Amino acid sequence: AADPWFALSSIRLKKYDPLILVFGQAFPEGLERKKLWQQVNKLTETTPVVVVNLGGAARMAELPASVTLIQGNDTGVMGQSVVAQMIAGGIPITGKFPLALSERLFVGAESQTQKIRLAYGPAESVGLDSRILARIDSIAWEGISELAMPGAQILVAKNGRVIYNQSHGYHTYLKRRGVYPTDLYDIASMTKIMGTTLAAMSMYDQGKLELDVPIRKYFRDPYIWQDSVAWSDTLYVGVDSSQLSLSDTVLLDPRVLISTAASDTTFLPGDSILVIRHVSEGRIRRPSPVLEPTIAELMTHTSGLPAGINIRELYRAKTTWKKNKQYFSQRSDSAFSIPVARDLYLRTDMADSIWATTLMMNRRDSTGYKYSDANMILVQRVIDSLNRESLDRYLDRTWYSPLGLQHTTFRAADSYGLDRLIPTEHDQRYRGQTLQGYVHDPTAALMGGVSGNAGLFSTAEDLAIIGQMWLQQGRYGGQQWLKPQTVDLFTKRQGGHRGLGFDKPPYEGDYLIAPSASPNSFGHTGFTGTLIWMDPDEDLVFIFLSNRVHPRANNWLLNQMSIRQRAHEVVYEAIRESKKNQGMIALVNE
Repeated sequence: AADPWFALSSIRLKKYDPLILVFGQAFPEGLERKKLWQQVNKLTETTPVVVVNLGGAARMAELPASVTLIQGNDTGVMGQSVVAQMIAGGIPITGKFPLALSERLFVGAESQTQKIRLAYGPAESVGLDSRILARIDSIAWEGISELAMPGAQILVAKNGRVIYNQSHGYHTYLKRRGVYPTDLYDIASMTKIMGTTLAAMSMYDQGKLELDVPIRKYFRDPYIWQDSVAWSDTLYVGVDSSQLSLSDTVLLDPRVLISTAASDTTFLPGDSILVIRHVSEGRIRRPSPVLEPTIAELMTHTSGLPAGINIRELYRAKTTWKKNKQYFSQRSDSAFSIPVARDLYLRTDMADSIWATTLMMNRRDSTGYKYSDANMILVQRVIDSLNRESLDRYLDRTWYSPLGLQHTTFRAADSYGLDRLIPTEHDQRYRGQTLQGYVHDPTAALMGGVSGNAGLFSTAEDLAIIGQMWLQQGRYGGQQWLKPQTVDLFTKRQGGHRGLGFDKPPYEGDYLIAPSASPNSFGHTGFTGTLIWMDPDEDLVFIFLSNRVHPRANNWLLNQMSIRQRAHEVVYEAIRESKKNQGMIALVNE
């Protein structure tokens, strides 16, 4: 307490790289100033130190040569924001020092930096009209007032600058807590590109992953044992309960057995029936058809695999976990260790059983487009096999932490309190609770919350960094994360409206993006009411995060009201208006 600068000698400060010290109008004089610089100079022996001086430049005359100086003159919020962006690399430093103080600090001294990260600023800083973008507010609140969603985070980045970044509404319709920029949303199938595809691009970039060879190459034992009753398919009951519609082509002949729980079972719309094909006697070893597709076929959803993994036995449509206690427990121990919701755990050995069931799935003869969670789960298994670590650890180690993402994670409930976690569905049908920080997708839940198809939680600001990296041909923060040709390959149209992992604008018909999005644009949606879309033609990132599935997943008003499309289209209206005005100015100048 006797030494006001004692805190600077704290060992806790030595872990920061760099350590940033900000000084406003107040500043020590005489002996106190001398002590300050002594402490700062000592700190530079263990960690880089940046001094941000928002007061008079003359007081920096005795600044140690080992310290980096950023000189500013505005102590207000705007001035601090600009300095913070300069430090982060969002705004380049181009100014010159105004005084002659020392050999190092002389009139005209400068140290220029380049813009290497996203910056923040008004729409006018990139030539757009903020009044037009304000229409997004009205669209968002229209959706909230009509109960299409409790709240949302919406972000627009243009030319490397975030020009719209607003949190609207509340966590729930009870309106007890408003949405903040640091609140985490379950981004559902956006995980397919922000997680699985990102990892696949990296592995391909490094020559560890081939796109056009059967994925059996990446598994030690790509075989399965086929019993006398072997291959299975699932039939789904259509709207007319008297008829059955096939999810896949199934050979119906005398060898097909229909297995039901009881002979008097009544089938209702939405039910499914397991069809078992009796194909051989005895036990033989044969390759799994699930491992025959290539990575390219999996990532374009042309693998011939069904829409998802058969989890009906574990996640029954007409029961709760309390009637399924042979598989679930409210206590975590060695026998029940896979978290599927708060205080609810799946039996540990079911992880192997789910994988075995996956390997037994049948593959359609036709390999036309069919969207499938199973595809990206298999891509994840390949990546895990190559890396010898789980997808979440690999992504955090090689992407999220190095990029500086602070709020992007799987299993969010392990790291964040409920006040930061946006709730999704109140799952009365099965898990018996409101899901908050636990993945909404049932398949991903049974995999412990880390899956190739879903499971990631994030914020709009974090996701914008990855989106901008893709727009910048794999470069961000002064580092080349991916080769430009890799980004081009994965984001270009591979056929239909798919890239490799990415979604593309359809050739015709409505979609969940702005009609004006260019054919070169790419992104993905999420079942929970989310969207990220990048448009390289306009250097544009658009992100929409919501929890439209709260409290019920059958609330489709977000789609019916075209909330995401309309908000996205507003950005293109602002771009068109800007180009129109520029054209008029050019005409006048001529």
